[in-house]
Amino acid sequence: MKKGLKVFGIIALLLVVAGTLAYAMGERDEKTYSWRYKTTVVVDTPEGEKSGSAVREVTVAIKSCPVHICEKGYLPGKVSTKGEAVAVDLGKRGILFSIIPTDSYLIVFSLFSGPPGLTPEGAEYYSQLKNAKAEMGNNESIMGQIPTMVTFADINDPKTVQLAYSVAAISVPNQAAWDFKTTDNLEKLFGAGVHLKNVTVEMTDEPITWGIEKILVWIPSLKERKARLNGSASVAISDNELSNNLGTGVFKIGE
Repeated sequence: MKKGLKVFGIIALLLVVAGTLAYAMGERDEKTYSWRYKTTVVVDTPEGEKSGSAVREVTVAIKSCPVHICEKGYLPGKVSTKGEAVAVDLGKRGILFSIIPTDSYLIVFSLFSGPPGLTPEGAEYYSQLKNAKAEMGNNESIMGQIPTMVTFADINDPKTVQLAYSVAAISVPNQAAWDFKTTDNLEKLFGAGVHLKNVTVEMTDEPITWGIEKILVWIPSLKERKARLNGSASVAISDNELSNNLGTGVFKIGE
């Protein structure tokens, strides 16, 4: 009996070692989940409402691993996003761009509550989520998720980028809370009577939006050189000049 238990113990140990080696060598299961969401920006102007939309796709890859290495038996999901900024054509007034936020996949998690999105349960939930739509900024919990919006004094010169609208989250001293600072230059840049009406997000099966390079024709050149909007390929400068900090990735990501 003891001999049998010893053999069983050796087999169990070998299985653990084999699992560890397979994990270390990258031979582990990976499952991918994806979903698409459409962002629509509506602007009030003296000429009437103007709107633009863009569909982006989020893909989450989750790898399994031995429970003695990963407590829950999986690694947190690796995220990738494909898509473009939202362009709102205001006619003779110019074009407003709602740029792609950093970690833009978090928008869906913030607007549509569910299991943690980078877990197998969460990724499955969001990949199956249908007919969900919400307005951004209609309560404080998601106020800071409203994307930054920009325009260009000269659409053919990326260095002329200008801040049109932004919402920044600011911590409240000595409190576990956040305040929000809104910068609204829409009337200054586009004329009297131009205001942001709303920003909505909805889950969709529509195709990913592509084509922004037809408007911003300089994207391929800057992207090839990995340059920021000021043309420099060096690291971003810590100042408030947008052209020193923004790159083409805020207008187009993934291919």
